[in-house]
Amino acid sequence: MGKNVGNKSIVTACTQRVNAIKKYLTAKDEIFVNGEQVKGSTLAAVYQDALDTRASAGTAQGEYKTALVARNTAEAKRLAVDVALQPYVVQRFGPSSTEAHDFGYVPRKVTEKSPVTKAKASLLGKATRDARGTMSEKQKRNIKGSLDPATAAAIEALAGSTPPVATSSSPLSPAPTPVVAAPPVAPVVTTSALNGSAHN
Repeated sequence: MGKNVGNKSIVTACTQRVNAIKKYLTAKDEIFVNGEQVKGSTLAAVYQDALDTRASAGTAQGEYKTALVARNTAEAKRLAVDVALQPYVVQRFGPSSTEAHDFGYVPRKVTEKSPVTKAKASLLGKATRDARGTMSEKQKRNIKGSLDPATAAAIEALAGSTPPVATSSSPLSPAPTPVVAAPPVAPVVTTSALNGSAHN
């Protein structure tokens, strides 16, 4: 791969060659270029053409840069105006009006899903959940854990060998009130009884 040479170096070299050819080569001098005989005047024309086209390209490049700056400035102004114009047109004439359509502001199309499309989406969602093994909250609530048979049997054996312990349903219930025996009642002595005992 050849060395990348800058434009300034190439222009300098071409200018030197053109001047040297004109100074040292005559019309009779010829050299072979790719097997073809080329006169000195033609050689000078080749280098001069290289100089002229580079100069034109440089001018065009400068003009392009200038044009590019102007284009970018105009584009910025256009975008600013377009942002302000669209809501104005939509508010004044309506989003679905002929005027808005003529301005190029077409309302966004809202596609209504058909029943077939909705049914297909529902079935696809269910198939995806089944494939992933996901469940709804209601389905999760219906799932209860269970003990393996060996653990369950061990617990049942422990429950059968331990006598139940009676527990009070109300630990704060008051103590039973003691029963107090009634005092003895003295017999009632009447007057007639006393008289009878006197006669005896």
